[in-house]
Amino acid sequence: MGQLPDIRLKPAPAFYFCAVDLFGPLIIRDTVKKGTHGKGYGVLFSCLVSRAVYIDLTEGYDTGSFIMVLRRFVSIRGYPRKMISDTGSQLVATGKELRTIMHSWDWSEIKNFGKQEGMDWETTKSADVPWENGCSESLIRSTKICLESAIGASVMTFSELQTVLFELGNLLNERPIGTKNCDPEEGTSLCPNDLLLGRASSRVPAEPGTHV
Repeated sequence: MGQLPDIRLKPAPAFYFCAVDLFGPLIIRDTVKKGTHGKGYGVLFSCLVSRAVYIDLTEGYDTGSFIMVLRRFVSIRGYPRKMISDTGSQLVATGKELRTIMHSWDWSEIKNFGKQEGMDWETTKSADVPWENGCSESLIRSTKICLESAIGASVMTFSELQTVLFELGNLLNERPIGTKNCDPEEGTSLCPNDLLLGRASSRVPAEPGTHV
């Protein structure tokens, strides 16, 4: 295990330092032709400081489809100062299909996105330094566990599955990441939603093994 990067130890606004990773494929049902199925991929953005997440869905596997997800993310959370990701050819925990897709992307176009807004994109070699983007991979494991529990083998439309992923993102943002001194009746756990929204529900996470 290596040293934590400096950006994970510095105070910063939520999603100012951010990591992104993909998971899937996820089977998607066509809205009109209900017997027609396609593939989508989950995209998870994780704040390296607050440990908050934003989870979205892309129905394509080309560069443009991924940039569309990026556009939705920055419209809601703002442009990060730094974005960290693995390059597809070096992912080891991901399936061959997803590695091939990410390796075929135009990374120069992706890295240029947001450059005028001051966003710097850094790619890591996860096979050599797994701790650099391991925070994303641990959250993807938690997302997959929640997704299996929520929908099982059900096949949803793009809109339905995207809604589920948004809800899972909110659930993960209510997981404990620390303690706080407050009224015992209000709970003693600090969660990412406390930092994002200034509040969180009183719901207790049901998965004790949820990764932080």
